[in-house]
Amino acid sequence: MNRHVFITLSLCLLSTPALAIPPSFSASYGLEKYGMTLGESVVSLKTQGNRLEYQSVSKPRGMARLFVKDTITETSRLESLKPDSPLQLMHYSLQHSKSHDKDAEFQITWDSSTHGVAVGQKRDKKYQLQISQPAYDRFSVQLQLMRDLENSPEPAAHYAYTVLSNGRLREYNFVRQGEENIEDGNKTHHTIKFVRSDKRRKTILWLASEYSFLPYVLEQYKDDELVLRMQLTGYHE
Repeated sequence: MNRHVFITLSLCLLSTPALAIPPSFSASYGLEKYGMTLGESVVSLKTQGNRLEYQSVSKPRGMARLFVKDTITETSRLESLKPDSPLQLMHYSLQHSKSHDKDAEFQITWDSSTHGVAVGQKRDKKYQLQISQPAYDRFSVQLQLMRDLENSPEPAAHYAYTVLSNGRLREYNFVRQGEENIEDGNKTHHTIKFVRSDKRRKTILWLASEYSFLPYVLEQYKDDELVLRMQLTGYHE
């Protein structure tokens, strides 16, 4: 199972608005890999006071269980250090039930809203990294994009975020491609389409306004070939 399931945040204007604490929810997705049914992923957000836990649990289903054994759990913990301050990433972990060599973990200690120290481990390598701007992991970048859209009267043409991945700081750029309506049975879902490209890979997100801009559909491509597709199958607050 592709462990880059979710799409794994500083605005292009180099400012981050104060964010209200988002409501808790649970969302389920059907997963397809190379056009074949792979399994399901459950994405949940739990809030308690000024603290949040954002988690994805992906499991194989049906015949896929004969070939894919791993359950993949990705967890981001964030909090607001001061009243009305932006949410800040405190801890991130990626865990596999079988292939533990792919696990990763780090935590960030912040001494201000824009400066902190990240200490982490990828496989058997440990690292320490100074951070001088709001930063997120590859999973919680999705949550930050949702929050920015929810707090904007009009969606921007471009959102850029700083992401800590594999011991390095990277820039994730999301470019708006317009709006699309997705038909699902007798219901129409209004979405805003964003694309993020990185060398040979491309991720396309259709973010549903009725679900606080949670991805309704996500597609990942490598060398222009569709590798992974996720589509929302259930949502509960």
